[in-house]
Amino acid sequence: MNILITIDFDTSVLEQQMKDLLSEFPEGVPGEFVSDIKSLASDIVLGKPLAATGADQIVKHVYTPRFGARFENFLAAIRANKGGPHA
Repeated sequence: MNILITIDFDTSVLEQQMKDLLSEFPEGVPGEFVSDIKSLASDIVLGKPLAATGADQIVKHVYTPRFGARFENFLAAIRANKGGPHA
């Protein structure tokens, strides 16, 4: 018996996190923060997938990736206005 499994990614949380971050820079991202923002791509957490089997017997796994602790720390530092890209 063959089982067909699909894997999907719901990126809505990542998109919202990036919107939240970019909203902190209404004038554009200062140059000293560009490398910090790029480094967030290496700290993505997939989390536990949601799994469901459809009427067609296809098992569908949906992952909702999000930025991890590096993002949370960076955004908190920006919001606290700590004055440096590595605060």
